[in-house]
Amino acid sequence: MCATWHMHTHVVATYSPWINGLVEGTNKLLLHILQRLCSPDLNDADLDAATWDTLPNQWPDRLDEAIHALNTRILPALKFKPKELLFSLPINTNPTPLADASEPVDAIATMLHLAYAAQQNLDGSNAAIAHAVQRQSAFDRRVQRTKPGEIIFIPGSLVQVHRSDLETTLSTARKLLPRWSQPRRVTERIWNSYKLTTINGVPMNGTFHARRLRPYHLNSSSQLALDEGRRAANENAWIDTV
Repeated sequence: MCATWHMHTHVVATYSPWINGLVEGTNKLLLHILQRLCSPDLNDADLDAATWDTLPNQWPDRLDEAIHALNTRILPALKFKPKELLFSLPINTNPTPLADASEPVDAIATMLHLAYAAQQNLDGSNAAIAHAVQRQSAFDRRVQRTKPGEIIFIPGSLVQVHRSDLETTLSTARKLLPRWSQPRRVTERIWNSYKLTTINGVPMNGTFHARRLRPYHLNSSSQLALDEGRRAANENAWIDTV
């Protein structure tokens, strides 16, 4: 099925802001629906101040109803309901008569249904891409207005990785350990993420989002600066021979 619809697993970098936003946004919607179902008499101010700790104890009895509400709402980014896309439920078609629904399905009806479902998935994909392009354009404009703007690391450059895990711990290690790693070398760019290696060339697992990286500035009198100078000279000599 995945090969038929050209669906591929895409592993994103850790601490990716857009993934955190999706999870937090879904949790916020679920909390709001449960709060409304469990306490229908609350006003909007009380609903906005709701937390998981203040949720009434009967919320497990309403969980299935809340999930049904999430799956049957129209997503603005897709223009369809999640249930319609997941189960290939074509819209804007006449309901099947009950007498016909109990009869065996012929090949023509099956092909017609699959054609409707395929077109619906394409329409949803097109709407999602248009929505993503619009959000990306707005994000790019916001980045360009900041200082220093967009930063792109080229393969071979040295960077440092921010220890994001130290931002969410109360351990004493947060006060003692450095927030930025030892210098790493960029080997490949994948959209807004990068593959890195250590100075000795050992590959590091996973990818690292650009938000967690900063350029590493060499001290001209350090041994690393001398090694980098010799490395650059060797690369230039190899290019000249080629």
